Amino acid sequence: MQTIEKEFLSTKDVAKLFSVSAQTVRHWYRSGQLPCVQIGMTIRFRREHVQAFIDRNERERAMTQ
Repeated sequence: MQTIEKEFLSTKDVAKLFSVSAQTVRHWYRSGQLPCVQIGMTIRFRREHVQAFIDRNERERAMTQ
């Protein structure tokens, strides 16, 4: 399981964590799959929401195998 140390992560941080593009991360938060916090024009992701996203997707994958 992956762990995350910062309280808030940027779109770039999350993209790097999952090895996906920033556009994919934007799709996840625009579709409601990954909650975000908007501070002015900046989008940030709470560490616990990213961890919950990881956990949720691990469970869903395990259930389909």
